[in-house]
Amino acid sequence: MYCSKCGSQIPENSQFCSTCGCATSPAAGTAYNPYASPTPGSFPNAPQDCSDVPDYLVGNIIMLIFCCQILGIIGVVYSALTKSAKSRGDYETAVRHSSTAKTLFFVGVIGGAVVTLLYLAAVIASAGV
Repeated sequence: MYCSKCGSQIPENSQFCSTCGCATSPAAGTAYNPYASPTPGSFPNAPQDCSDVPDYLVGNIIMLIFCCQILGIIGVVYSALTKSAKSRGDYETAVRHSSTAKTLFFVGVIGGAVVTLLYLAAVIASAGV
C-alpha cells in the first residue's frame, strides 16, 4: 500500500503514513505514479489558472533572429521553460521563468539598440574625416 500524498510504502492496515503523517484512505492502496499530472488544487497557494503568465516566446525569437543571438537563445529556453511550467500548473516556477525571459528580452533589445546607435555614430564620424 502506498501513501496518496508522498508515495511512501506503508503497511496495509495503517491509518497514517509514517513519513508524512497523512491519513490513509481507501484510495491510498493505489500505486503511486510520480509522472502523473497534478490535479487542479494540488498547489494550494497557486491560482488554478496559469494562463495569465506571459512566456515572451515571440519576442525572444525575433530578438534571436534580428539582434542578439546568445541572449535570444537563452530567452527562448526560458520561454519554453515557462510554457512547460504553465502546462504542469506550477505557477511559481512559471512566474520565475517568465520574469527571466522578459529580462533577457529587454536586455537584448536595449543592448542591440545601443550597439546599433554606436555603430551608426562611428560610421557617421568616419565619413566626416
